Amino acid sequence: MKRAIYKRKSGISVIPHGNYIGYYPNQVSKTEARLRLGLPGDAFVYLFLGLLRPYKGLEDLFEAFETLEWPGARLLVAGQVFGVDSYESRLLDLTRSNSKIMLVPEFIVDEAIQLYMNACDVFVLPYKDITTSGAAALALSFGRPIIAPAITSFPEVITSEVGILYDTSQPNGLVSALREARTRSWSESKIFDYAHQFDWDKLGPQFAALYTKHDGRRQ
Repeated sequence: MKRAIYKRKSGISVIPHGNYIGYYPNQVSKTEARLRLGLPGDAFVYLFLGLLRPYKGLEDLFEAFETLEWPGARLLVAGQVFGVDSYESRLLDLTRSNSKIMLVPEFIVDEAIQLYMNACDVFVLPYKDITTSGAAALALSFGRPIIAPAITSFPEVITSEVGILYDTSQPNGLVSALREARTRSWSESKIFDYAHQFDWDKLGPQFAALYTKHDGRRQ
């Protein structure tokens, strides 16, 4: 896959994206997080958090969420709009008629990330294209399961214990994944355990060995 993406047959090294465990504050309970964000305590909350950009498939997510027609569901989308001047207006137009979708098109400061992460039940990444994903690493770092398309690097990171991969060639792939997520029993502790394999004290030596091996020479 890396050869196809970068059009190289040699000089390629793959090191996983490190987790964020311990980097962001994480002391707020789900109950308090939902209270502060104005979310119902008994809702099933899907979250997208990160830069809001067209390739991330937010329009598909809104459409899939509308298809659910489930009164107990909420969709929370938060992050700074980036790169397209009219994109924020488009997102607002798509969401303003649905009170079950909360759109927060603004930069989320580090201290507030725990509110969004701990308020949600499932983290959704409906990307159309991706190489690697810091957002996926963030979700795992908060013990949250992930819904993502089975493209590029996602299958290398997301197992059945920590999330759901859907087939983008299937018209209702994302809708089916959203439905399945609320019927699954997720273990926060198991997701944390899984995320610890991406601790930086494990990955750091891999980076050091890579730079030592190549010694600054271009391949």
